[in-house]
Amino acid sequence: MNDELERIEQMKTNDKVIFYLDIDSIQDFIFSTNRLRLIAGGSILLDRINRQDTVKLLEQHGFGNDPRNHSDFILSSGGQTKVLFADRDRAERFGLELSRRYREIGTQVTYICEEVNSGDEQQALAQAETAMASRKYQKDEPCAIAAAPFFKYCRECGREPAAALVELPGNSGSERKTIELCTTCLGKWQAGTNKVPLFGNYTFNHEIAKITGSGDEGFVTLVALDGNAMGKKISRLSTFADLKNFSKTTEKILRDSLLTTITQPKFFPPNSGNEIKGFRPLICGGDDIMFLCRAGEALQFTLELIETISQESEQSDIDVYRDSPLQMSAGVLFMKQKYPFAIAARLAASLLSSAKMKSRRHNNAAAIDYHVVGSGATDNIRDLRRQEGYERLDLDGSTYELSRRPYTAGELKDLMDKGRKLQGTLGSRSRPESLRQHFNQGRDYAIIKMYQAANRLDDKPGREFRREFIDNGNLWQYDDSRDSWSTKLLDIIELAGLRGRER
Repeated sequence: MNDELERIEQMKTNDKVIFYLDIDSIQDFIFSTNRLRLIAGGSILLDRINRQDTVKLLEQHGFGNDPRNHSDFILSSGGQTKVLFADRDRAERFGLELSRRYREIGTQVTYICEEVNSGDEQQALAQAETAMASRKYQKDEPCAIAAAPFFKYCRECGREPAAALVELPGNSGSERKTIELCTTCLGKWQAGTNKVPLFGNYTFNHEIAKITGSGDEGFVTLVALDGNAMGKKISRLSTFADLKNFSKTTEKILRDSLLTTITQPKFFPPNSGNEIKGFRPLICGGDDIMFLCRAGEALQFTLELIETISQESEQSDIDVYRDSPLQMSAGVLFMKQKYPFAIAARLAASLLSSAKMKSRRHNNAAAIDYHVVGSGATDNIRDLRRQEGYERLDLDGSTYELSRRPYTAGELKDLMDKGRKLQGTLGSRSRPESLRQHFNQGRDYAIIKMYQAANRLDDKPGREFRREFIDNGNLWQYDDSRDSWSTKLLDIIELAGLRGRER
């Protein structure tokens, strides 16, 4: 009996509390505006809390002069913080102080404090994730109560009363252009002029007009990437130390791979003043990346970034990466400069979700979904494609689709090669794009028109075109999972058009 009581007391002594904080919605905070400077500023503010404020608070709570190397520090990145404390009271005090820092910049967080038995850390991690999901589900949403009828709202987010009048850059002459901002957007505005913390040696453009290339026809690209099957990888980690090393290594892999790919001469090399043009990082934390870049290089850049990340992870000291390298999926949205950022961010997230579903059907391989949006009124990619006529009804009542997106990274590389070949075969971009209308008339009609198009070409190009895109059932394929016919040719035609935007 005494031995059992002693064992229980020892367990109580060894028990710790895991503190787990998560931002409620990063994208809603960052993309509440259409102004690039404020979007970049929001990302910088979050990164500053992760890298600076959290560390300073931990120093004040007894974690020494280097909290990130403390044995009880796990991670603080990508809007998440996980730290071990000796008791619940200290964890709760830390949570109140850290959550106040987030509220000061205008975003909401959720945190939990869960007791941990030091003998089963893997189970403790799983329990913490479950507790966080439960707390978020039960959490009440904050609401603003209008108390005064006469005040101006923020001209950017439209959510909060204006608190400051800010002068816009580029003013000249007697007329000065100003804008009313709330305290949250004012903080983003002030932070948006700073260098991106992940790439402190480089500066980036604050205006979308300076990101688009000369041949982009006013288009810019928003790209969102996320790691595949990260939950399965994390579930294989048995200790807090493993999670700490995994998080630290993953962040370094993403940061180094992104910078290596950006600065390649064929993409976005810095000029003599260390300014990188045509590219703007927005989010890089945890296993998430989001950035803006020129339209012409977007798909090739994304493919090479995904490949670089996979190679870097395979060479790391993380066992789960050596067994199964880090594969990323991506949503790539081509949009006009003035397309609303809030909708664009949700569309990019929808494209990313579509790509991840493709990835799960192909053993978690890297996958990409892309779309060129004009003036869509929805933020769901399936609904948008339906509105734009990608799903059609044939004369016999069967359904057919004018796209087979998303694709695995390998499939997309192959299609891009075919797009270059098609562009060379059919000549100018206007001819491939003009073929699009024939597919709206039905599958048989499209086959006839494609043969006619091939017959108008020279003998060798015509034969190659028929063999590659029409013969042997290559034009239409039946997809059991979709219960419909579909074609890749229009995707290839669109890739040929995107290729035409390259500088």
